[in-house]
Amino acid sequence: MSPELRTRDRPDRGDFKPLAEVDFAVDLLKARGIAFVREQDDLDDYEIAYLSIESGVDFAVMRYSNWPAGKCALLVSGEYFDVDDAVALVRVVAEALDIPLAAFHWRSDRGEMSSAA
Repeated sequence: MSPELRTRDRPDRGDFKPLAEVDFAVDLLKARGIAFVREQDDLDDYEIAYLSIESGVDFAVMRYSNWPAGKCALLVSGEYFDVDDAVALVRVVAEALDIPLAAFHWRSDRGEMSSAA
């Protein structure tokens, strides 16, 4: 794990909102020492890692059990939903997790995907 990246305790789930889908396997993140826990919501089981960057950014990486193995989601605190903040946040998270920017995709209200890079 990056020295600036650390796991954190489970916060109130309502504090986090999906920001992007990521074409990256959580197993690769687990191999890098990131701990995931299994949880369940009203619809499905999922695994999630709650993380923080020393600069104060809190986020989570989540994968529903019925998603393809190479797909996960980036969840962030609601305070990051300004567009400029969101773009900067994706860059910081990508660097901290060592995931290429091209792997991150915004999700539009119509369900369309576009590159976050």
